[in-house]
Amino acid sequence: MYVAVPICDEALGRELQSTGLQVVHIDLNPHSINPLAELHTAWQIWRIIFRLKPSILHLITLKPVIYGGVIARVKGLKTINSLAGLGRFAEPERKNYGCLAKCIRLWLKHFLSGTVVLENTWDMQNLQQLGVSANLQVIEGAGVDIDQYKSEQKSPDSIVKILFASRLIWKKGLGELVDACEAVNRDGARVELHVAGIRMVHDKDSIPRRQIERWQRQGDIIWHDNVSAMEDLISRCDLICLPTRYGEGIPRILIEAAACRRPIIAPDVAGCMDILKDGVNGFMYDRNSPLGLAQAMERAIDNKHRLGDLGESGREMVVEKFSDAVILEQWSQVYNANTQDADASALALKRKNHVGQAGD
Repeated sequence: MYVAVPICDEALGRELQSTGLQVVHIDLNPHSINPLAELHTAWQIWRIIFRLKPSILHLITLKPVIYGGVIARVKGLKTINSLAGLGRFAEPERKNYGCLAKCIRLWLKHFLSGTVVLENTWDMQNLQQLGVSANLQVIEGAGVDIDQYKSEQKSPDSIVKILFASRLIWKKGLGELVDACEAVNRDGARVELHVAGIRMVHDKDSIPRRQIERWQRQGDIIWHDNVSAMEDLISRCDLICLPTRYGEGIPRILIEAAACRRPIIAPDVAGCMDILKDGVNGFMYDRNSPLGLAQAMERAIDNKHRLGDLGESGREMVVEKFSDAVILEQWSQVYNANTQDADASALALKRKNHVGQAGD
């Protein structure tokens, strides 16, 4: 099996190779809209496919789905397309305007083919309403190792520790979370905000380093930078909050939090609603309510005695629906079905060529 990815870290490349994968580097910037850079990426994908001659293409995220999808049609290849979340393409404010967004929707409607795997039913409904005729399936999330993420219940102290862990872009809601914590703490310290994440320096929506440093100096956040042992940080906090306004698949941090028996706070947006059940394993709020996030935090503080039970419910949900074993079994079924189809197509093509040669 070959994997074509942008390798920015040599250690990551070695780790992938250690699993038996053949790694091919590709220049791919998910945030670029430079026509020359995009042509270069598409040309690289074409050359890789031409050289490797794969039976099946598994295309992950929007750009590879589009570029690889065009090449697959030309070459007659089977495709499995993974769209973990429709991202900013699915934002309500982008549905009525924006040339690029319109072009993407048209491409998906008329050219998206093969098997398309999404992470939540809301995205599937969006593509169905768009008129996409591909084989749409849902596999909920990327899976989590329940033996690694298995913290025990934690009794909160007088000050509740809240963790935000995500890519550091504004649409993930960190700014709103800082404001909500300030409102909750107005009459005395009741919550403490811990922040960990990856800075997205090439994203126009990136939160600048100076803003993170300002929040840290002012005591608004406790900054942990980019954390590798996320399960340890989760275990030291009482609640995990992701106030995202961004199109999500199913946020991995929420799955990890639930696996670690930590209640979660999130808005009623696609993806979050698939892992969060209000009052069962956390607290959901209306994404359109200016006070919704602070009110959800107030509910959590008022129900500190229930946080252990909420965390246990989350753990049970992950074991049943979101564990590695469950997700890998579903992916095995997708691969098996497409491998059989690819073998049948190759056999039909071989027979067709044989008949043609006999006719000559």
